[in-house]
Amino acid sequence: MPIKDDDARRQYMRDYMKRRRAGQEKPQRKTVDELQAMVDALSNRIGELEADLARERAKPVQAAAVEIGSLSPHSKKRLEIAIRQHTQMLDREFEARVSADAQKMAQRLMESSLDYYNERLAYYEEVIRSRTGLMPRSVFRIILARLHPDIGGNAEVFDLFKKLERIVVADAEMPADFHGLPTLEELMARM
Repeated sequence: MPIKDDDARRQYMRDYMKRRRAGQEKPQRKTVDELQAMVDALSNRIGELEADLARERAKPVQAAAVEIGSLSPHSKKRLEIAIRQHTQMLDREFEARVSADAQKMAQRLMESSLDYYNERLAYYEEVIRSRTGLMPRSVFRIILARLHPDIGGNAEVFDLFKKLERIVVADAEMPADFHGLPTLEELMARM
């Protein structure tokens, strides 16, 4: 059994080292068989303790059954207060968990929305940068008129070509009115 008192432990070690230096006491070395026996004994004890623990855990927890009618009026009042406080605590914990989950979901939604807005912003910025103009607006309008479905053109080709107007017409004839996408703060203010 270990010595718990620091002074006694120090004194014991001093005495032990004096005896050892004087050759009176040799260190006790254990053989492999003795060590194996100790390991086996400890393993058996661990197994016994684990079995005891499993039996204890398997026992049903028996709550003390209390008849509320047998309580004094003061005890009934204290019990009602304790139940109310516990219910309020559970409600607060539930509300906090729901609020935390809602905030996480809102954050994920905002991040995914911001990803979409950032993609759109990159697209619009690319459109603005690439607007050197391949043709004057008057030429674009003539081609668009020839593609119109009312005069025998293809509606799908007409719609596709019409979407290219901002790209193929020179910026001087059709200036961009791009103001950027809303910031996170502006989005949050709208909610």
